Amino acid sequence: MKAIRLVPMIGYEWKLLMRSKWLVSSIGLFLLMALLFYGYGMKSITMDPTVVTYGLDGVSSDIDTGTVDPSLFGLEEMETEEESEGNGKAGFSRSIALLMNVCLWIVPIITLVIGVSSVTADKESGRMSLLRTYRVSGFYYLVSKYVALFLALSIATSLSYGVFGAGLALMGKLHGVQLFITFLTLNLVLIAVFGALAVLLVIWSASRMQGLSFALAAWSFFVFVYEFIVFSIIGLIPCTYKLPNLIALIFLNPVESLRVWAIDQLNAAYVFGPQFLIIEQWGDSKMLTVYLLGSTIGIITITLTGAILKLKWRWQ
Repeated sequence: MKAIRLVPMIGYEWKLLMRSKWLVSSIGLFLLMALLFYGYGMKSITMDPTVVTYGLDGVSSDIDTGTVDPSLFGLEEMETEEESEGNGKAGFSRSIALLMNVCLWIVPIITLVIGVSSVTADKESGRMSLLRTYRVSGFYYLVSKYVALFLALSIATSLSYGVFGAGLALMGKLHGVQLFITFLTLNLVLIAVFGALAVLLVIWSASRMQGLSFALAAWSFFVFVYEFIVFSIIGLIPCTYKLPNLIALIFLNPVESLRVWAIDQLNAAYVFGPQFLIIEQWGDSKMLTVYLLGSTIGIITITLTGAILKLKWRWQ
């Protein structure tokens, strides 16, 4: 019976969010991003990629190793995959990297602003106090807000990418399927993580301005400040432990972990260099996706638990 009551609450919150002007603007923005991602992705595929080879192929002159196996010197020839426009794989270039960063910057701030505004509007209008008089569970209220926020933004994102993808399919030009899947997944995971963070921040804030200030501070920390903190910490760690600690710090930040995952999905893990070959190995074995899902679920669980505990204390 309790679960049945939760469904109408989610539906009501979802209808309120679907009327938001912020959400309507986001649909147009996501549509523009889909256009840019596809355009630059197809341009990257047609360009001659920089071939990265290790061993004998990477040496301009012949090396006579005699009867000794060249692999003993680290000169074993590695095969490179040649990609063409018709194989459905997206290219990677500086333009795609720039657009990926734009996605990692824009989606979190949109999610935080819409999520914070949704709850603070209930506080200022007195709707939250009214719900308390009806003895509505604070847990149900929080879950309904989070699920409705995720559904609304996911629909906006999927609609934008879906409309553009359908248009390309009708024209018979839908080659970069991997590009769409990667960036759509990127957006959905960002919405899930920062939606939970938005709920936590607004529960701890007393007013709309304070909530928006918390949202801007959190966005700045995860998008810009975090990487400088990582560089400072890694510089103090002995060389033997640098790599595992660096990877652990990357997965603690959803923005950084999603950036690494997306680059691997676009078959460009070589940009990390040979010292991070383990990332490419995880990508080939699908373990990188497993680690990403594990860290994402853990972050969302911890964030929502903090919000629920705080709201339970204030709801009484």
